Amino acid sequence: MAWRRSQEQQLDCSRGLLLVDAGTVLSLTKVGADGCFAGGQLLPGYRLQLRAMAEGTVGLPSTLERHQDAFPQDIFPQETVAAMQQGVLQGLLAAIEVAQQHSQGLLWICGGDAELIKMHWACATELLQVETDLQLQALLDLAAGISSGRDR
Repeated sequence: MAWRRSQEQQLDCSRGLLLVDAGTVLSLTKVGADGCFAGGQLLPGYRLQLRAMAEGTVGLPSTLERHQDAFPQDIFPQETVAAMQQGVLQGLLAAIEVAQQHSQGLLWICGGDAELIKMHWACATELLQVETDLQLQALLDLAAGISSGRDR
């Protein structure tokens, strides 16, 4: 879907793209210049990492949900929950940045944490495309294609 959107928007896909699905799992999918799957990486997403720290470490807070407006601005917060949030976020951003440097193409971000990633993304933004519901759009297109295929 990201490849097709890039084509529709006449974006330069000559170096392919990196699709980041920022959900329960952070999925980094490389799409080559030909539009074909070229590999990927999976790592625990934002909330899953926070939950794992809280459940796997004695003494860390178990309630980690916090409104995005209250997200810690300090890179080294003094409060435990803020330090956990900032640490996880910086790790995810670093993983995305390294993958994007290797793919050197467009960067598409979707998923439930896409806005959080976008809000804190400090790298070149001219290559950044954000559509939080890209997966749902792909499912709708797939369903339309399947039903039109059956009608023939």
